Amino acid sequence: MTSCPWPAQRLRKLGDCIRDDRPVPEGTPSYSQAMVWYADVLTDVQSVIENVDWTPLLGERRPEITSRVKTIDTLRDRLRDQRSMKLPNIQDVAGLRFEAEMTLAEQDAVITAIRGCFDHDEAAVHDLREGDHSGYRAVHLWLRLDARVEVQVRTHLQSAWANAYEAAGDVLGRSIRYGAIPEAASSAEIVRSMQRISCVGIARVEDSAVEIQRLALTIHEAEQNLGHVPAHDTEKAAAQLSETRARLERMQQAQRGRENDLRSGLDELRDLLIDMHREARRDAH
Repeated sequence: MTSCPWPAQRLRKLGDCIRDDRPVPEGTPSYSQAMVWYADVLTDVQSVIENVDWTPLLGERRPEITSRVKTIDTLRDRLRDQRSMKLPNIQDVAGLRFEAEMTLAEQDAVITAIRGCFDHDEAAVHDLREGDHSGYRAVHLWLRLDARVEVQVRTHLQSAWANAYEAAGDVLGRSIRYGAIPEAASSAEIVRSMQRISCVGIARVEDSAVEIQRLALTIHEAEQNLGHVPAHDTEKAAAQLSETRARLERMQQAQRGRENDLRSGLDELRDLLIDMHREARRDAH
């Protein structure tokens, strides 16, 4: 990993200048210089994760791995929202997202694998799938390397919702990401509806995926054991297995329908919100 070329106090000074819109003094790195270093650390982290063979955990489902450093505007917003927070202590200046079609159990396994790559213990894991997080659901891993890096591990549905909610924040105010509800009744209903989609709709789909995975495992075990069933029970066991296979197929078909409906609905909502944000910016100019 790339070590920091400046003392921590210089990065703290840079953060104060960004927060207060003050010129950066001589000897203190600029925002651009600091982000180049953060990006170098992030590139090293991404390379490690991309070089993992994910096939044993995810099969043929290929993860989407992306990374970014915070823009100066979002960084300034964070520093102003939490004035006591210093730049080197912000966990997500450098952020990486790992997104894949996976169950909750597979999501846990991915987090464990990444944690092992960087020799971090369970204290680095922040499970945001339970509790009140304004509807946001994911598992985060807080890496403390030469720079802090936040790894967000999301299912595709969790990611689709987060992208739509981020677009909603651009239109309704970024404070909705931190628990605020807009005063306008129509805006408040949009926020609450989106939170219900995540906490109820997506959560139910993910719970169903666990049931489907368990049933598929039951069928696999039954197929393995069919040859050991006594001859007089073979026909009955085969019939039961056939019924269970049909049940699994019905569950999988219904699951695909629910997932497609949620994903397409969230994508359409995100696109609508993005268009609203663009129109508002054009009107402002």
